[in-house]
Amino acid sequence: MRGLTITWNGRNDLGDGVGMGQMATGLTPFGREVVYKMSALGMMIDISHLSEPSFWDVVKESKTPIAASHSNCQAICNHLRNLTDNQIKAVADKGGVIGVTYVPQFIDIREPNINRLIDHIDHLYKIGGLNCIGLGSDFDGIDIIPEGLDDAGVAVPNIEQSLSKRGYKSGEIEHILGLNWLRLFKEVCG
Repeated sequence: MRGLTITWNGRNDLGDGVGMGQMATGLTPFGREVVYKMSALGMMIDISHLSEPSFWDVVKESKTPIAASHSNCQAICNHLRNLTDNQIKAVADKGGVIGVTYVPQFIDIREPNINRLIDHIDHLYKIGGLNCIGLGSDFDGIDIIPEGLDDAGVAVPNIEQSLSKRGYKSGEIEHILGLNWLRLFKEVCG
């Protein structure tokens, strides 16, 4: 096993997920031990689905970069599963990666489309810099897929073209489309 998502939306033996709302208290003592051991073993620590208190506990306990496998930006779309600017900065400061997700309600409540997804990438770039941005589709977690993001064969070229239209250089696009994840995997997993 090379990675683990600490919780889903609820509470488990490791800590609280985002669905716990105001009742969230963070990681359990066992959860702190697991994060410490994951860092020592070279496992990816995925903070997607964590409550904010659990997120900050992971940031504190992890000795390695962390990942948000499939999360977007609260500043663009105010959804509980999306990350605040402070969380984005914390992931970036640890050398981690945030994979933008194609889940419609995490992109935009009214118009979940590829342009709004690129708005999330622009925001990640502004807050955390180029090296914290990746793709995190979540194709297996959604029933409705926004137009232009239908599958990897359609989504990746469309995202590449949209980024180019927004002024991203080819080297920056390569980092977003995969090089940032490869760097993180090498750094954490060896």
